[in-house]
Amino acid sequence: MAYLSPWEIIAYQNRIDQNLSGYNTAEASRDYDTSMLTTNEGRDRYDLGLQQQRSIDALPGSFVRRGLLNSGLYKRAYGDLANQRATQTSRLGTDYANRGARLTAQGGSNFNNYTQTLAGINAESTARQAELSTMLDGNLG
Repeated sequence: MAYLSPWEIIAYQNRIDQNLSGYNTAEASRDYDTSMLTTNEGRDRYDLGLQQQRSIDALPGSFVRRGLLNSGLYKRAYGDLANQRATQTSRLGTDYANRGARLTAQGGSNFNNYTQTLAGINAESTARQAELSTMLDGNLG
C-alpha cells in the first residue's frame, strides 16, 4: 500500500474541487443562457405577432382608397401576407430550436470535459501511488 504525503492529498483534492467548480460554473452559465433564450423567444414571438398584426390591419386601407377591396388583388395580397407570416414564424421557431440544441450539446460537452479531467487526475494519483509503492518495496526488500 502506497502512502501519499498530506500535501499530495491536499493538492489532489484541490484539483478535484477546481474541476468540479469549473463544471458547475459552465453549467450555471449554460442554465442562464437557456433561461435567456426562453425569455428572448417569448419576446421575439410577441414582437413578431404585433408586427404581423399591424401589417394585416394596414392592408385593407390601401385597397379601400383605391376601390379594390373586393378585387382579387386584395385577396392575393392577404394570402401573400399570410404566407409571409407563416414563413417568419417558422424561421423564428427553427432559429430558437437550433440555439436550444446548441446549448444542450454544450451541456454534454461540459460533462465530458469534467469526466475526462477527473479521469486524468485520478490516473495521475494512481500512478503516483504506484511509484511510491515501488519505491517503498525497493527500500524495504
